[in-house]
Amino acid sequence: MHSLHTIHILIACEFVILRNGIKLLIEKEEGFKIIGEANDINDVFHLLHEATPDIVIINLNLEADSLDSLCKNVHDKYPKLPILLFMKDSMEISLAELIVSGVRGVIWEENSEDKLAEVIRCVASGNLYFEDPKNCRINCHLSHKICEIPKLDNLNHVLSEREHEILKLISNGLSYKEIAAQLFISSRTVESHKNNMMVKLNVKNKNELIRYAIEKLNM
Repeated sequence: MHSLHTIHILIACEFVILRNGIKLLIEKEEGFKIIGEANDINDVFHLLHEATPDIVIINLNLEADSLDSLCKNVHDKYPKLPILLFMKDSMEISLAELIVSGVRGVIWEENSEDKLAEVIRCVASGNLYFEDPKNCRINCHLSHKICEIPKLDNLNHVLSEREHEILKLISNGLSYKEIAAQLFISSRTVESHKNNMMVKLNVKNKNELIRYAIEKLNM
């Protein structure tokens, strides 16, 4: 039985030096205890079978699709276990899709150790914590109902002018980097706008977002 004041943590990170660094940062904080260290996907499930963490922190070098698949599999097997992603600044992800896959928090590697501790406590206590490209906190109150596509009659008033612009470029098949270069913004800003649109329109992935653009906005 876990102590009421101790957060039991499983870390997944394939790089030993980085994993040890994260471990040192976490264990210096009062009320944290590392109960497992995984260096790959198989390790994650092996350790989860043997231990009962309060939170799993994932910092694996995976493509976005593989990361989403891992989170979904963990969530399917352990639906009450919150997942916190410790991400690289350059990685492009869909926050809306990750939330559906069980992710309850995202923190970027450039943050301070105090911020990491704060986010661990936040996510382990059942709250959500996500950051936009400018490291501003976004309070997302989403559920699996995000998978349901709503019937909105007036989408032109739902999206901002910039979101319309980005959605049109996404629908034309441009990558985040291509859109960023054309609009003179960062790729992560494009990703942030896309995530906001997905939340506003209540769609679960980019394909449904594009379908909306084609069917509702005639893009």
